[in-house]
Amino acid sequence: DGMSQQMKNYFSTPLNQSGSGWCYAFVTADLLSAHTKSPISATHVAAIFNQRIESNLYLKMKHKLISLNTNSPYDSIFVGGWVDSALKYVADKKRICLESDLPYDKEYRNQTLRALQR
Repeated sequence: DGMSQQMKNYFSTPLNQSGSGWCYAFVTADLLSAHTKSPISATHVAAIFNQRIESNLYLKMKHKLISLNTNSPYDSIFVGGWVDSALKYVADKKRICLESDLPYDKEYRNQTLRALQR
């Protein structure tokens, strides 16, 4: 826990993402947190990214083809993403949850994302 108090005010506490496949969402949330000076929810970033992919057949097929070799156990939940695309999709939404409103919980990651995609 080597973060200064000022850094703690702007960023979420570092945590083990395990094999979630959401590193792009955490990086995007950190970039947005630095810009807004408030901890942004990586869970919401992932939900926005996945919702955009799910709603566009071209993007969905592209993502499925790229991730064929991952042997992902997740059917409708995409694993992996791109920071530049996530930043664009979040900017298009114009709203994003704070980490305190929608924290990352690796035990319930799949259920959370499925609920947010509806």
